[in-house]
Amino acid sequence: VKPFPEILPVENIGVCDIDSDGIAEINLNMLTQSLAGNNSNLSIEYFDQNQAPVILSQTGNFKNSTPFRETLTARVTYNDSGCYSETNFDIIIGPAPVAYPIDDLIGCDDDGDGISEYFDVSQVEANVLQGQTGLEVSYFGSDGGELTNFTSPYINREAFEETITVKLTNPETGCFAETSLLLKTSKAPQVNIPATQYACDEGNGFGSFDTSEWVQQVIGNQTGLNISWFDDNGNVLPTPLPAIYRNSVSGT
Repeated sequence: VKPFPEILPVENIGVCDIDSDGIAEINLNMLTQSLAGNNSNLSIEYFDQNQAPVILSQTGNFKNSTPFRETLTARVTYNDSGCYSETNFDIIIGPAPVAYPIDDLIGCDDDGDGISEYFDVSQVEANVLQGQTGLEVSYFGSDGGELTNFTSPYINREAFEETITVKLTNPETGCFAETSLLLKTSKAPQVNIPATQYACDEGNGFGSFDTSEWVQQVIGNQTGLNISWFDDNGNVLPTPLPAIYRNSVSGT
């Protein structure tokens, strides 16, 4: 009486589908070597889901006949006794993900050191996926190390500019795609405290204020800035302000 060969479960094999037809060339050499180990008394054969033998090329390749997913049986046989054991596994052929390009992100730099605590990365995943599902998203720094806590607000690790690699992976096939995200810091504007403005009371605490010097008082000689104005209640005022502004709150 001879024993059956010991055979461990075989993990599914993922293959990237180049032309989206669900057919690919799969190499089973590594699996064959793993199943045989160092035992020269073993033969390895493969069968499709109809129990027809799978014919491998001299290099160990074959093409699946069932698109996208095909179940194979691996049979390990003792040459001297003919006793064999079998296990099933799937060949999964899937398309490579598409890593859509992402716009650069700007983070405000309060003290000019090139480091910002204000990078909003909350929409990065949605922008790179563009509706694709079932994919794993991971992030890597310029040193190749994975960023395991890439959440908002993100603080850049490299001053002024940092490049993040965004990787999409199909966990079934191992197919992946990558794109780059550039983080840039921008110096925050200097906001000067303007002098208190006065106007003559035209009745009930309301007056007319000359706004001609307000911009200069707030930004000084800085250029290339957008200026927004708000009243006491946070309501947006016209930009630019009218030459004469009348207060909407009595007194101040």
